[in-house]
Amino acid sequence: MLKKNNLNAMHDGVIIKCPVEKKEEGFIYQRILNNIYDDKSVWHFRTPIIKDIIPFVYLKLKKTEERFTEIVYKAFLEETGKYFSDDEAEKIILVCSELGLD
Repeated sequence: MLKKNNLNAMHDGVIIKCPVEKKEEGFIYQRILNNIYDDKSVWHFRTPIIKDIIPFVYLKLKKTEERFTEIVYKAFLEETGKYFSDDEAEKIILVCSELGLD
């Protein structure tokens, strides 16, 4: 699992084994998704939502050892439909709306 600061953009994530005996205050714990691109790189996907539209998907390619830093060595804007079906995009927008995200 990933342990990272609850403050935004701290880039201090570390991989830990679970379960943890005690959660550390000020940190969140989340499952790590398989975002491996190749033997040296990982993808980070960002899905912006504007009103009820996902205008594009933002992809960041990072070196595996820098995956939790702000260092990006390639970035791309891609068409939403390349990564999400219409149904998936609608569900993403619905969940965000239900959570009150904007």
